[in-house]
Amino acid sequence: MFNIFLKALLINLCFLGAVCSQTERAFYQSENLKKGNLNPMPGEFFIKDDKQEKVAVAALKDENEMLFWYRRVDTEVCLTGECNRIDVGIYWDCTGSFYGLEVYREPLTKTDHSNFFPADYTKLISILSNDWSSLREYEFTDLLDEKPAGVDGISGATKSEIASEAVRDAVYTTYTIWHLIHLGEQEQLSTLTLEFLKSTDLITRLINDKDKKYQHFLLDLSQQGKLPQTRQIQDLILKGLTTSDDAVYRDLAIKSITKPTLDDPRFQNEIGKIYSTAQISEKVELLTSLKTFNLSDKKLYEALEADLNSQNEWLSVKILNVLKNSPTHTDKVTSFAKSLLESTNEFVKNSAALFLNY
Repeated sequence: MFNIFLKALLINLCFLGAVCSQTERAFYQSENLKKGNLNPMPGEFFIKDDKQEKVAVAALKDENEMLFWYRRVDTEVCLTGECNRIDVGIYWDCTGSFYGLEVYREPLTKTDHSNFFPADYTKLISILSNDWSSLREYEFTDLLDEKPAGVDGISGATKSEIASEAVRDAVYTTYTIWHLIHLGEQEQLSTLTLEFLKSTDLITRLINDKDKKYQHFLLDLSQQGKLPQTRQIQDLILKGLTTSDDAVYRDLAIKSITKPTLDDPRFQNEIGKIYSTAQISEKVELLTSLKTFNLSDKKLYEALEADLNSQNEWLSVKILNVLKNSPTHTDKVTSFAKSLLESTNEFVKNSAALFLNY
């Protein structure tokens, strides 16, 4: 079991308002949480729940110094009539994605008060791991075909369209825990993680981790402008641009290309190498990203110049839109632009005239 009940963590969680006990055990623990120990990190951290009330979360780290987030929740699950309480610990990884669940004090129960079976917990974890579950689209009062009389709908059946998204006879419990994990928590936790990325070497560990989701996470922060584009991030972008088996990684890398990064001569030089060997569709993506920066690298200029072709006026116009940001031009580029003034395509002619300042 993860060693989250160490005295230091317990004191921290209690101070933050979490309900905790040093000696209690978990009735259930998801598989991820059995892999090693998590240790508390100093600091007080807060997010807002669905009601926009401030709640405490704890920062944890594993033996590899990877960051995790934890929140303990003791709440009722009911609509009308009879209610049950659930006491659970929710874990997220540093990206804000669901990582694991612990159940405290007593097992989770169903409509008839029977305990969850192992298969029920397995299904619950599968559902909780889906950030885009259809549970996102429903209000608590709309989960059953008929108005329920109590916990998990003593009367009324779970709507057929969400039956597969809930543990059988435990739709309210499933819904409640899912919403505690997913509605706004990921964004808030990633913001908390950002402070660790700026002040610790966590960013290096994420870059080197074999799980690509961490590189996706860093590039997503980068393209949002939340993460400074250091040499490490630049290299991550360059690696993403040459990735052929991860479309998400490549798309985030393209979106992460910004003017400050492109004004770096080293980065421009590397982009030139990548452009030279790219497929036509990849070149178009790069040209779209490059059109607003100051072109200063000779190698990149030469790579773009080599692609000018009167048989592909459309691509050539895109290239000229990038080359125009160079302070000087070769005779070859200028002559080619002049030749486009004879094009039968008005758009091409106008683009060439704009390049030549005619």
